[in-house]
Amino acid sequence: MIQRMKKYTYSAISEKLDEYGQPITQDATGEVLMAISVTKHSPVDNPLYIDAEFTGITQNKEIDETYIINYDNKKLKVLYVVKGRFNQVFM
Repeated sequence: MIQRMKKYTYSAISEKLDEYGQPITQDATGEVLMAISVTKHSPVDNPLYIDAEFTGITQNKEIDETYIINYDNKKLKVLYVVKGRFNQVFM
């Protein structure tokens, strides 16, 4: 699995709001080493996969639901994280 991991940049959603009441996102706050795969067409009937289009595996313990991962010119919002030796990230 470690051979499939690539570096992706991420940004965080701050708790501050802009003039329209929307959360402010910071541009490229860091990098994370992660393996990402498409799960939208997965045959597994898992309730965690219902809203997620992508699943990632990482050893980074800082990733949580306030992060946005930049993946191939797409911005993927982290929906939830299953903690463990490798964190499983649903986006």
